[in-house]
Amino acid sequence: MSIDTTDEGGSPVEVPTDDGTVLRGRWFEPDGLAVGAAVIASGMGIRARYYGSFARWLGSRGVAALVFDYRGFGDSLSGSIKDVDCDAARWMADARDALRFVADRHRDVPLTWVGHSFGGQAVPFVDHRELAQIINIAVGTGHWRFHPQPWLRAALWKVLVPVTTRAFGYYPGNALRLVGDLPAGVMRQWAKWCLDRDYVVGARNAVDAFAKVSTPIACVSFTDDELIPPGAIDELHKWFTGSNVVNMRFTPEQLGVERVGHVGFFRNSFEPLWDELLLPHIARDRAE
Repeated sequence: MSIDTTDEGGSPVEVPTDDGTVLRGRWFEPDGLAVGAAVIASGMGIRARYYGSFARWLGSRGVAALVFDYRGFGDSLSGSIKDVDCDAARWMADARDALRFVADRHRDVPLTWVGHSFGGQAVPFVDHRELAQIINIAVGTGHWRFHPQPWLRAALWKVLVPVTTRAFGYYPGNALRLVGDLPAGVMRQWAKWCLDRDYVVGARNAVDAFAKVSTPIACVSFTDDELIPPGAIDELHKWFTGSNVVNMRFTPEQLGVERVGHVGFFRNSFEPLWDELLLPHIARDRAE
């Protein structure tokens, strides 16, 4: 699954991280005064520019928005992907630093976290106390048993990932048409998480981290998601014991479309549904 688009929009920005690495992203500022701000945290193997239409829509609703690529990926990759030395936990730390970047720019307005897939799984590892609202879209556990073809998915994590990353020095997901090209360390650690019964919660000993999240969560999912089916959505969100989680699960028929899948909701053709389904959950200063 290699997702890309050349229609970026916004202004280029550099997001500093705690170890000096710079993440590259795009910043979308409203025409008038911002009434809110948002971080859009990408799914695994999905370039930030894919979310450009969604970020522009946020800007048109008065919400400043950041999209960014994790280190060693997309626009944040400099040099060869084979030379990237990081893992999936470091990507979650990059998400934490992206939130700090947005908070520093807009401390005067409420902040919303929009996490897609992996980006929503990162919430317990960022400073969620800064957030007024969390919107998780297609976010669930990655453990293989929830996949429609569980044994095939287990073989991916146990066999294909270690073999290909050793052979190529990175994970060649574009050629395999599975996830996309990723740094070896990221894919190896993600594979270990996906083999853990409790996914990242167990692998990172993160029960307390999930429980400490108290920000309200709007959980949006789709019954035709080929990667994160309904059971996987429920499994991950059960760990957010300190949050009020509002579950919104839709069939394509309910939304009046043929297909949504894992990534389709961020396509610009879904804009009318963003207004209907997401806008009420985006934290904004209503006193504008």
